[in-house]
Amino acid sequence: LKSKTQEIIKTREDSSRSVRSIRKTLLDLKEAIKNLSSEINKITKHGKTGTEHHNLEKISSDLDKSSKTITFGFITVSLIISGTFMIFTKLPPIYYNISALGFLFILAAIITLIFLITSNR
Repeated sequence: LKSKTQEIIKTREDSSRSVRSIRKTLLDLKEAIKNLSSEINKITKHGKTGTEHHNLEKISSDLDKSSKTITFGFITVSLIISGTFMIFTKLPPIYYNISALGFLFILAAIITLIFLITSNR
């Protein structure tokens, strides 16, 4: 009984230390966020970060174009994969031994692929 009591007391002390440690970490995090916020306010009030940007509009438009291309690529691939699964599992409704929904997904993927190829020229 005595060893069990000592074990419970030790566990409680360990828990108390853990709670204090977590509290200190959260307070440090709160202080770091305050400091970051004040630094951001200083930068935005002065309007300068100490760096110069050249051709930023071109880079921005190139990034927009590439992100749209990647997005359409992911959509096309997901349509092809899901359509293929539907065709192979023969998901109803079935016409001419092919899943109609799977066929529509593959058709949508082809249209998306054509749009993707023609829009990048």
